[in-house]
Amino acid sequence: MKIITFVKGKIPLEKTKEFEDEYLKLIKQEKFPEGLIKSNLLKNKNEEGVYKIETIWKSFEAIEEMRSQEKPASIVLFEKFGVSPSVEMYEISESTE
Repeated sequence: MKIITFVKGKIPLEKTKEFEDEYLKLIKQEKFPEGLIKSNLLKNKNEEGVYKIETIWKSFEAIEEMRSQEKPASIVLFEKFGVSPSVEMYEISESTE
């Protein structure tokens, strides 16, 4: 079953462009963790500086395998900007796909 994760944090306003640029660098890399299907950077339109990184994974096992080898890149990205993000994980029970 597919899993979706949300990593959320508030970036200082003077650093938002740099944060977005760093995310772009991450998604342009050639090798992603096994089982990563898709990742999106979401920008809150009601609260400036609030971002979520939404990632869809093939399975919970794929996430566990990645975590056994490295800290998730989405968390590292927020931490690089001095933010300790919140993390949520959901099982995708139904989808339009």
